[in-house]
Amino acid sequence: MNQGILFGSIFGLPSVTTSTTTLVEAETFTANGEITDTGAGGVTVSRGFYIGTDSTYSNNTKHTIAGTQSIGTFSYNATGLTGATTYYITSFAIGYKGESVGTTVSVATATGTVLAYTAGQTTGWTYDQCFCGSANGSGTLGASYMEIYAPWWGGGGFTTNTTLALTGKTYVEVDYTTTAGVGSYMSFSVTTGHNGSNPTGTSIITGGSSPSVAYTSGAQIPVNFPQDSTVATSLGNASSSRVRITRIEYF
Repeated sequence: MNQGILFGSIFGLPSVTTSTTTLVEAETFTANGEITDTGAGGVTVSRGFYIGTDSTYSNNTKHTIAGTQSIGTFSYNATGLTGATTYYITSFAIGYKGESVGTTVSVATATGTVLAYTAGQTTGWTYDQCFCGSANGSGTLGASYMEIYAPWWGGGGFTTNTTLALTGKTYVEVDYTTTAGVGSYMSFSVTTGHNGSNPTGTSIITGGSSPSVAYTSGAQIPVNFPQDSTVATSLGNASSSRVRITRIEYF
């Protein structure tokens, strides 16, 4: 007796399950599923996910993954999402007899901000010293602020020792103070973009004997990160001045 129609379901549809969502960030997550039976005909199936903010899967956007497969797991990287929002994910598979769907799972994306540094933090950053003879800079992380010291024509800065979830950020806020009498050619900057290999530093303070302040403490500085990236702050040529940072937050 031919029992082929029993594979997948009594209607010969493929069987698919929706697995736990992983790598959840503010604007992205990875949806996961598994084909457990290809259904009638035993052919490979097309598959993907319905993803959206409606608990009814058919009202959400259907994302079909390129190519086909047989029994096994599959994933889809959802991007362009909204932070602090609940999304519903439903896997689907299309076989010889039609489409079947898995259960619907929900996930809340992370908040839309990344706190890179806050006062009193003692980990997460590495100081890069400028070895400039008697003009070596120095840096302190922790206590009540991050401090960067840069004598004239010397300098240095801090860099995060891991990448941060900065994809899709629109601006950064840096809360800082400087010592009185900022010296010649002071240059204080922070990372505001990264293409994966080359960070973009935007100057907050720069100039000659009377440096100009492009962004005051707490200002919203435009940023553009196409992917998760490292963050860096740097100070140079500051004639023995110091910058003390109490907060760096990307939005």
